[in-house]
Amino acid sequence: MQHFREHERPDFSPEKAERKSLVGMTEPSYASVIEAIHSFPKEVWLIYTVKFLESYSFFILAYSLVLYLSQEFGFGDEQAAWAYGIYGTLVSVYGLGIGVIIDGLGVRRTLPVGAALTLPVLQIAVKRYTTEKNRSVAFTGFYIVMNIAAMTAAPCIDAVHRFLHGDPATHPFTPYRLLIAAGALLSCISLYVTIRHIKDEDEDEIINRTLPQESPQQAVRHVLRSPVPESVLRSTGVSPKRELVFKEEMQEYAQVTKMLGNARVEAFCFDGVSRLCQIRGQMRKRVWINVGDIVLVSLREFQDNKADIIWKYTPDEARSLKAYGELPANVRPNEAEGFGGDESESDGIEFADFDDDDVVVSRPSAKASAAPAAAAPKVPVTATGEIDLDAI
Repeated sequence: MQHFREHERPDFSPEKAERKSLVGMTEPSYASVIEAIHSFPKEVWLIYTVKFLESYSFFILAYSLVLYLSQEFGFGDEQAAWAYGIYGTLVSVYGLGIGVIIDGLGVRRTLPVGAALTLPVLQIAVKRYTTEKNRSVAFTGFYIVMNIAAMTAAPCIDAVHRFLHGDPATHPFTPYRLLIAAGALLSCISLYVTIRHIKDEDEDEIINRTLPQESPQQAVRHVLRSPVPESVLRSTGVSPKRELVFKEEMQEYAQVTKMLGNARVEAFCFDGVSRLCQIRGQMRKRVWINVGDIVLVSLREFQDNKADIIWKYTPDEARSLKAYGELPANVRPNEAEGFGGDESESDGIEFADFDDDDVVVSRPSAKASAAPAAAAPKVPVTATGEIDLDAI
């Protein structure tokens, strides 16, 4: 249960919502991106390296394939276009059906084959080596690396054509042969990186390995700042600190003035009305009300002289209410601390440790409740101790 004072209530105005949305799009986003990048495991950076090399080789082949077939093998425009179209179609078809096989065999085994067939194994590898918190940033970086490789491939093709000339019939290394051979060499480097440095790991191992490691000083500081569990506080007799609850509409602060029994009390409400109050629900089982306690009551709409007790304040909470000006300055709350707890109940109000003097429902004693037994008839006896049958 959370309540706010009038000046502490959150502002949901459109202007403030717009300011929050703008703030969320600037500084926090940069901080979260940097944090996600720092949490990348080593395998993600190796995948980026392999992606750059493979993308460079792919775009070199994609940019040069049609011209290579035309100049080296005499393909016409239509034949070269058909060859390029079949090549792209097969890449897409293999990519759609190979995902299950990659998950079964592992990234390390399928990455060399996938690179040879230009299958999207690296995308699955990025998913495997990231967590939910940094996965979106990792995929963004993955496609940035691919675009950088695409922008690098075109200038390299122009540079090779500018400095290398030769007839395919007389020179073993024409520009297109050299470019495709360079792409094959880069693929071999990718193969070495994959086999030597990338390992298959379970997602749980990756999550545990990417968690930030705390220094001993940070661990001690974290333990000291963490809240003590309420069960530990109750076992030591210390009341857990609760959030201060303020009254809302159709509610009023009150002070108990008389115990009436049967879960009823008389309380003076600070709106100037003395009301008959009923202890409702779990309050009856787990919170014992004393004379002088400060309570929060729920007013009844059609019964102004009656109310229901819904919350009991500790002495410290009552003093805090006085400091906020919620209670009159002359109010003196009951200083008896009677709060503990029983975790077997599911309600949010968890108070116990009651005093025997505060029992609301009194029970008749055994002497008072027992009916007086009928007087037993006297049996006459003789002087020798025998029963006198004639006198009966």
